[in-house]
Amino acid sequence: TTVKAFIAANIELENAMTNLLNVLEENGRLEDTVIVLAADHHPYGMSNDEVSELAGKELDSTFEIYHNNLIIYNTEDKHITIDKPCATIDILPTTLNLFNIPYDSRIITGKDILSKSEGLVMFADGSWLTSKGKYNINNNTFTEAPGINVTDAYSEKMNQKVSNRRLVSKNIMYYDY
Repeated sequence: TTVKAFIAANIELENAMTNLLNVLEENGRLEDTVIVLAADHHPYGMSNDEVSELAGKELDSTFEIYHNNLIIYNTEDKHITIDKPCATIDILPTTLNLFNIPYDSRIITGKDILSKSEGLVMFADGSWLTSKGKYNINNNTFTEAPGINVTDAYSEKMNQKVSNRRLVSKNIMYYDY
């Protein structure tokens, strides 16, 4: 029932987006519109089993339960798919760069998803993942992605990078930029 309710809510979102696009087109505004659509969390209120049911497979509750999509749409851009790991903190710098809006990257911990930089997702507990693998802080283990071989120095370097970014984020909030 919970999964069906979630799907029904997404059908309503689909209907609302269809209506929005139709109204924008009717009013001659669609070509001047950019839509950024992102979920900032997994389906709250669902158990891990229900989220796995929704996904159609058993999900790892540390990493996979947070897998989601980001849609950036306008009528002028060609369709591209980015499959490197990214997080909600990457949406702002990506959008700013798409609009050529200058910003100080030292005070934003996210990275432009469309850049050539390696994707990095940091979790609240200090765990992280990249396209090369994932680090689970709860059992202090790094698991390489299938077909990837990296040295121990890679996970150590990434642990330091995540630690530094978390410290910067904490200080930005604590010291109000």
